[in-house]
Amino acid sequence: MTGRKGEQAVDWWSLPHFASGLVLGLLPIGWLWAFAIVIGYEGFEAVLRRVKTEDGGLFEYESWRNILVDVVLGLGGYAILHVAVFPFLPWAEGWPWFPGWLG
Repeated sequence: MTGRKGEQAVDWWSLPHFASGLVLGLLPIGWLWAFAIVIGYEGFEAVLRRVKTEDGGLFEYESWRNILVDVVLGLGGYAILHVAVFPFLPWAEGWPWFPGWLG
């Protein structure tokens, strides 16, 4: 590692990625859609990283490790709601995206 900004696997932007996963967990979508949205957003960031401004790009550099951790944290936030929270909420069973396969 060169110490370049964006090379660390976990940084302050990891928190918004995790929080966005929690928000995705509240939406009426399944795992495949959550995965597609998280991956799609990382692709969107990559495209905006190529757009040049006077200060560099619209988004800063991210290493592959950082991108992977962002994806894992986003899906982790989603998983927390679907695996660790919803099964224990008696009123959540009526939700259309309740993970009924859990039990």
